[in-house]
Amino acid sequence: MSPNTFHRPEGFRCRICGRPEVRKGTNGANRGRTALPHNRVNEIPFRTGRGRDFKSARQASRAKVGRVPPEKLLIVDEKGSHIRHYILGPYNEGATINITCISTGGRPLPKVQWWYENKIINNTSVVLSDKRVKNTLVLHRLERKHLKSVFTCQAANNNVTNPISASITLDMNCK
Repeated sequence: MSPNTFHRPEGFRCRICGRPEVRKGTNGANRGRTALPHNRVNEIPFRTGRGRDFKSARQASRAKVGRVPPEKLLIVDEKGSHIRHYILGPYNEGATINITCISTGGRPLPKVQWWYENKIINNTSVVLSDKRVKNTLVLHRLERKHLKSVFTCQAANNNVTNPISASITLDMNCK
C-alpha cells in the first residue's frame, strides 16, 4: 500500500491524489510536524473505491479544510464616507438613502446581508475583488417610523463559525 493510501473503518479506501499546500514546523513544539496553513482553504481531491487499482466504484470528490471567517465590515454612506459612531444622518423625512456594507477577507468569500427587526431585508452581495464583497441597501421615502431604527449588516461564509456584524442607527429630522 502506498504512503498516501489510507484504510477507513468501513472498509473503504481513500487515496489522496492531489498535493495540498503543506507546511512543516521548524521550531518549538511544532518542530517536524506537518499542518495545513490556516490562512486559506485547501481542497484535497481524493478518490474512493474498491480493490488495489480503484477501478470499481471510482468516485472523485473534494474535501474542504480550513475555512476562514470574514475579517472586517465597513459601513459607508452614499458618498463613500465611513459612518462615524455608527449613527447615520440626520436625514429629512421623505428622503431616499443608500447604505453600503463592505466585507473584507474570508475564504470562501462571504455573503453580505442587511437585517432590520430580525428579518433579512437585502441579501444581494456583489463581489468587488478576491477579498471584498459589498451589499448596498436603498431606503426609499424615509418615514417617521424609521427614526432611530437599527440596521445590521452581517457577513457569513459558513455555518461553523459565527458571522460578523455591524449595526448603524438612522437619525432623522421629522416634519
